[in-house]
Amino acid sequence: MIKRKCARRNTSRTPSAGVFLVVALAVATICLGSGASAQQEDNAGLADAVDRPAELPQGALESEDDEAGPTFSLADRVAQLMIATLSGRNGPNAEDQELLKEYHPGGVVVPPGLAPKAAVDYVIKLHALSDERVSGLPLLVGTRPHGPLDPTPGAPNAPPPFPSLLSVAAANNSATTQRFAEVTASYLSALGYNLHLGPSLALAPELEGAAGSIHCLGSSPEFIADAGATILSVLKEEGILSAPMDFPGGSWNHHDNERAVLLTPRPYLAEKDLAPWRRVIEVGAPLIHVGNVLAPTIDVRSQPASLSDAVITDLLRNELGYEGVILAGPMDSRDILQQYNPVEAAMVALSAGADMIYWEQPGRHAARTIDRIVQAVSENKLSEAIIDAAFERVRRMKGKAGLLERPLPTEDAAPKAMENKEYGQAMLDTARKSLTLVHNQGGVLPLTRKDSSPVFITGTTDVDPLIDALAKPLKHASGIEMATAKHFGEVQEFEARRITTLAAGSRTVVCVLTPMRRHAGEVTLIEELKKAHHNVVVVLFGYPAHLSELAKADAVLLTYAEGGLDTANTRAIVDVLTGESPARVLQPVRPLRLEAGKSARFDMTAVVCCPGGMLPVNLEDPFTFGYSVSYDPSASVTHVAWDFGDGKRVKASQVEHAYEQPGEYSITLAVTDCLGQESSAVFKVEVR
Repeated sequence: MIKRKCARRNTSRTPSAGVFLVVALAVATICLGSGASAQQEDNAGLADAVDRPAELPQGALESEDDEAGPTFSLADRVAQLMIATLSGRNGPNAEDQELLKEYHPGGVVVPPGLAPKAAVDYVIKLHALSDERVSGLPLLVGTRPHGPLDPTPGAPNAPPPFPSLLSVAAANNSATTQRFAEVTASYLSALGYNLHLGPSLALAPELEGAAGSIHCLGSSPEFIADAGATILSVLKEEGILSAPMDFPGGSWNHHDNERAVLLTPRPYLAEKDLAPWRRVIEVGAPLIHVGNVLAPTIDVRSQPASLSDAVITDLLRNELGYEGVILAGPMDSRDILQQYNPVEAAMVALSAGADMIYWEQPGRHAARTIDRIVQAVSENKLSEAIIDAAFERVRRMKGKAGLLERPLPTEDAAPKAMENKEYGQAMLDTARKSLTLVHNQGGVLPLTRKDSSPVFITGTTDVDPLIDALAKPLKHASGIEMATAKHFGEVQEFEARRITTLAAGSRTVVCVLTPMRRHAGEVTLIEELKKAHHNVVVVLFGYPAHLSELAKADAVLLTYAEGGLDTANTRAIVDVLTGESPARVLQPVRPLRLEAGKSARFDMTAVVCCPGGMLPVNLEDPFTFGYSVSYDPSASVTHVAWDFGDGKRVKASQVEHAYEQPGEYSITLAVTDCLGQESSAVFKVEVR
């Protein structure tokens, strides 16, 4: 049980002083030896991290109004700096309740993956337990909908009602991003969340062999900046605070059980990793999360970014000019615990300029840290001015957001949210637009009844939904799941031989591959099927880190889902496999140059890509950012319109056109696909 001995909040009014006085900071060195476990006693380097006083922006301790507010005890001010992940699965358990009643943390994170009704019930109980109406300090109730699900056995892990961030990046379409943001905001608002942890703004990994994650927005700083700003702005309109994650970047640059490292040289940071952060700062990010990545190009001491004044104060506060709340951590992650005592690390993070501390694992770290910081301040080992500055930023942020005025979710909010057809349609549209064809040897795709059947379907997940969906357009479709793959974490050689035997007589074999620990067996399966003279189509789920190894297949189609054929991605995959895919008009990279009076041929098939997704990450050549291949778009495109900018308009896939006079013109090509969705591009023309 949590034990706490500290003063309760004093809610008596004090005479107004107009504004708080700005206090000069004098950070004393933290005594790192006390309170640390035997495993974590050696915290060399942490003491050096707090030698410099943390700098406060001008007016950091000023009140936003002229009226004096309630006076808060030191313990209550410290507690407001903590965001703790709760441990109760279906509602706050006894430990969670005691934390809320006795410590009143600034925010809590509800376990991920809850079904909507369970989430609503959880949020209602949390607000009932807090004393936010008395204190005037609303409780942040957060979740991370675009992050990994909880791997703990028995975790709820209901699938989220929206696609992955990498799917949004693969669609690479501002309208898709906007819709994705609106669906996210509407869903979180209906469930009563007021804090969104995300999205991650770290670029996809550049480190060779890194596993990568579908929970990133790809490799393009420009796209990540635009998408991050869109998501943040839409959430803000719904009254939800968004905390973009993983400053300063590099969070995906790691191999298994190794530390993540930001590799970008300092001169290139501004145009690469820092570009998304500048953008979200411009649009008013209320919080920014600083992760535990090592950033040797920024901090020569190679401390975790969450503990580094070079990262938090020098870079984020001073160089980028960020004035909002900085959330550091998690302080209980494996990479921190291996080297530091989490309580002491939290104090170093505050001294380095952080305002709030994020605790990722359920447990007592938050409560212990509150007590330890109160003790450190009382013993003059940590400046109270640091606590005051952070507390004022947090209080101002909550007040500005008007969180206390937000109504609580109602019990019928969850069923209404699930019945909202917009969620399912948005997920389906994004899945369709993100599917990326990166290999199509011999035009194996699209599949047709004449050229592809019979079709055998296998995979490392349940493939029955795909078999049922393909049976109608292709007539002959059968198959079986490779159930042993889940158990072994790879496709075994005996399984590859068994599938090859079962697929005998089929012209085409579709292999649905979900993330596995090892991939050699997948390559063996493809080789065995090719030896048996099958056309092999791979549908690859997840982050495509090992894409080049699968290029022995005749066709490779990427879908950026977690794994498993749910309704949305099954429909999307069937559409693309059978030629009814979204179309994307490729954007020009340079003007066309033509001669006046000379006819030129314009062909829709040369600039329209079907399917419309593009590779959102950089892998081995030729699989680099923006890469995709197309099958013949004629079957997918139902309407074509050319506007040549000289008064001539034509509705045809192919057209001959000549410009009579020299000059500069703009050609607009708009196509409508079989799904009723339009894509267009404008081509600049220089006529001499």
